[in-house]
Amino acid sequence: MNRTILTSGLVTGAIITSLALLQVRVMAVPLVQEIFLLIVAVVAIGIGIWLGRTYYERVEARQTAATVSAIQATRTAEMSLLTERELEVLRHVANGKTNREIADCLFVSENTIKSHLASVYSKLGVRRRTEAAMVAVSAGFLEIDAKTA
Repeated sequence: MNRTILTSGLVTGAIITSLALLQVRVMAVPLVQEIFLLIVAVVAIGIGIWLGRTYYERVEARQTAATVSAIQATRTAEMSLLTERELEVLRHVANGKTNREIADCLFVSENTIKSHLASVYSKLGVRRRTEAAMVAVSAGFLEIDAKTA
């Protein structure tokens, strides 16, 4: 940021100095002062646009990075709200098992699995099992079993 300001200041100073020297040399021509002011205005507008775009891009990059880290922190906090059983069900979902298969593995009814999944969806703020699995894997809470994947 400081380097950008210093560079733009030096460029602006060099342009104004060269335009001032130009004004001294061609002052005999009528309307030169108006032309000189027009050139200075155009240069100042160009520099302003360039600085604005540079600053905006940097601010946008910072905001994007902050947003991504906030989302990751929120997802991590949401994942910590899951019970051990919900994480176990989510592991099976991430490995592609159906509700029936999960119920058989955990020795519970299919309705219990549906209930666990409804709780997981609610806590993670998702609507589908694939979204829940993606959130869990991307947050680093689950690893997909290579044997069943």
